[in-house]
Amino acid sequence: MCVALERVVENINSISHRRLISGIPEWDWLKPPFERVIREKHEFGSMEVRGTQPLLSKSRKPGGFRLRYGSSRNTGLGAAGMHPATMYISEMLSPGTSIKIDVMDRPITIFPVSTLTGPFVELRDGSTERIESLTRLYELENQIVQIWEMGDILLSPDDIPTTETIELSGWTEEWWVQETKYAALLKLGTLESLAKNIDISFKDLTQILEEPTLYHPSPETALALCSITAVPIHPYYSFNWNEIAISDLIRLIQKINDTKDDVLPNNEALKNILRQLGVPFSIVNNEVKAIRFQPFTFSLRGKEDQLTHLLSKSSMQIEEIIHELTKIPVRSLCHRRMGLKIIRVEKAEARHINPPAHVLFPIGSYGGPQKDLLKAKKERTVNIQISERYCSSCDNFIFVSYCPKCHQKTVQKYVCKKGHISETRECSECGQYAYSARNKPIDISGLLESGFQNTGPLDLKKIKGVSFLNSKNRIPEHLIKGILRAKHEIFVYKDGTTRFDLTNAPLTHFTPKEIQTSLKKLRRLGYSHDIFGEDLTQEDQLIEIYPYDTIISKTAGKYLIKLSKFIDDELDLLYGLSPYYGKKSLNNLIGSLIVGLSPFSMVAILGRIIGFTENNVAYAHPLWHLLKTRNCNGDIDSITLLLDVFLNFSSEFIPAARGGGMDVPSIINFTDKWEELSFFANYSSISMNLLFYQTLNDNPLVEELLSYNLSYLTPSLSFLHTIDNITRYSFENRFRESKIVSKIETELRVLGRIRGVKEGEFVDNILENDFLPKITSSINRFFLQPVRCNTCNTTFRRVPLTNCPVCHRQTLGLTLSKGWVLRYLQIINQLKDKYNSDISEYCQSWVELIELNKRLLFDKGPRPTKLA
Repeated sequence: MCVALERVVENINSISHRRLISGIPEWDWLKPPFERVIREKHEFGSMEVRGTQPLLSKSRKPGGFRLRYGSSRNTGLGAAGMHPATMYISEMLSPGTSIKIDVMDRPITIFPVSTLTGPFVELRDGSTERIESLTRLYELENQIVQIWEMGDILLSPDDIPTTETIELSGWTEEWWVQETKYAALLKLGTLESLAKNIDISFKDLTQILEEPTLYHPSPETALALCSITAVPIHPYYSFNWNEIAISDLIRLIQKINDTKDDVLPNNEALKNILRQLGVPFSIVNNEVKAIRFQPFTFSLRGKEDQLTHLLSKSSMQIEEIIHELTKIPVRSLCHRRMGLKIIRVEKAEARHINPPAHVLFPIGSYGGPQKDLLKAKKERTVNIQISERYCSSCDNFIFVSYCPKCHQKTVQKYVCKKGHISETRECSECGQYAYSARNKPIDISGLLESGFQNTGPLDLKKIKGVSFLNSKNRIPEHLIKGILRAKHEIFVYKDGTTRFDLTNAPLTHFTPKEIQTSLKKLRRLGYSHDIFGEDLTQEDQLIEIYPYDTIISKTAGKYLIKLSKFIDDELDLLYGLSPYYGKKSLNNLIGSLIVGLSPFSMVAILGRIIGFTENNVAYAHPLWHLLKTRNCNGDIDSITLLLDVFLNFSSEFIPAARGGGMDVPSIINFTDKWEELSFFANYSSISMNLLFYQTLNDNPLVEELLSYNLSYLTPSLSFLHTIDNITRYSFENRFRESKIVSKIETELRVLGRIRGVKEGEFVDNILENDFLPKITSSINRFFLQPVRCNTCNTTFRRVPLTNCPVCHRQTLGLTLSKGWVLRYLQIINQLKDKYNSDISEYCQSWVELIELNKRLLFDKGPRPTKLA
């Protein structure tokens, strides 16, 4: 019963969708306990700070990120959008970086979307600017002194769990368009009539309404639209009214009264209020010029007495006060700031067992710490635990699946503790349990020499094996595979395949120019038309990606080139067949079949490479990622060449431990009937119409906004939000630094410019919540550590009373070093000294206690008797 209920809870969203569609009354019991439970939103504050998971924005604190609903061709299904300038200026956000925001309970990945609102910054001369392009950011990079707002996050409402409430969106262009169209049709009948009433051409009005992220009205047109439709003023002329106090508004009006034209005095208090509002302004001839603020500069002048009357009359929201004073309907640009912290950077690296190995061949304690077969070769014969198999043709016991002499398949035998050979796990002679492997001497030197006779002389520094095999029958790989992998500098995974890890990245459309694939090749791959049905003749035409096609990083492509060369050598030298791939460049890989595998599945998904990207991700249709993982929320999955699975995967290599059968290509899946998949049969989506925005005011559950369709099977032909080039924004992620000191330096440099998070508070919290607990735990572990014999490498939980009980040598040593225990002490002291005034007394006392423990454990000299 408990297991059944657990499965219901895991699949509650899918069950809810089916119940709602079919109206099954028997499942109404789900509604009270599960469907309508509104969990309290977890807000990010100072306590969320970690040294490896920096906080870039606090919940409900000015200066943070603004929530915006929608999707682009490179977002949705676990991927959110952010302006490229925001990603670049943060130094720690690159395409594919996994983040967590406070309106969701699971991580998501971030990708650039160039039509969003960018960061709002203060420049060295005191002026402010809303960064609208990466080119402009490059021009101003050395002049930026503070980031007052981080910009937008584009989130698909479909990514929010159905049982969660949905937060109110910021006042965006797409929301303004929906309300303006509705009001115009309601009051005037047609949009043509609206254009005549505001005295602009219908073409210009159409551009503003159909492409609102590219075109915005002039101040005069914006005011005319407000007057006729009664819709709050266009977001281009909207500001953060809800983030300033009434006293700031009074001071603002007083300063405006001191002027007579459209400029404002160069007053620091006034400029600070404008920065809080998010008003871009420049300083010309010692005067503040704010073009976007001009509608309010004129209408607020002389309204001080009226403001006093309004404040004494009743309590009103600040937006209502502005409306009363200026007769301009306004809506604050941001409803609430979101908390955001980084979880992990994007990934593009080889997947291998730990430590990395070239071949699944056991070598025990021989070969040193790196299990080097070439080093073990000097021993000539090694005694290792390996499979016991029998060749009936040669009447010979051997440990491989096929006899190297007669090439016949060998039979698995079992050996009991008394040494009896049996056909089954139960010994036929003594009845005891029989094992599939036993310790036996292996001529490792002879095996390697035989391998080198086939491959020819190779200048290899190391061939890395494994300590032991943990598969069911402990059958090893052929040593030639290890020699060839070492030659091509690739590694093996637990199932015999070679993998490369990449962060999942959804993509529904692309252009040939973005993926660096010629039109001729794309046409050969089946791409003959663009999304409008036009023949594919230009590199900038937008094409809908096929569900099984992928665009992988160049780093992954180079690794697959090495893998293809290994497979060709394997076919030739091990199996006596002709090479298959013959790949020499990335361009040759286009059209090659691959398989994608998730760490949480036993099913591999067939795919095809159609291009490459500079980003460390694997772009593919959202359905491909869904079929691979059933959950596309920033997971990191692996890919390999299809022929690698056919040649090198074996169930005999899979670890017998619990969970060993996960993340292996036991099945390769392919389907062209997506609508029949059980997890996608009732895919839900939320329509981004006027009703959606109007409903947000009531904090609805996501479930109440759902519509049911197969939207990802028939993607839209156009996008309100988009990216000009998916491969253009390949930023260097400075948080990828391996040293923790470098990461902290990057965090402090960035936070020093972000308004929403304070440096000193950050330092105090990473000490209290991260570094100090870690070093305290390390000191505790030092007292409980096991010991290891440096000769036979055996570990003992308790210290032996004499020499090593295994090899009887006096070579016992500690397993934890002083450097490991105190690895954070240097950075702790550096932060404490630099930010001493911001560090709490509690943390300072904790640091002193750690210093005392250090002197007691490691320093020579008299032992201290009291806390210094």
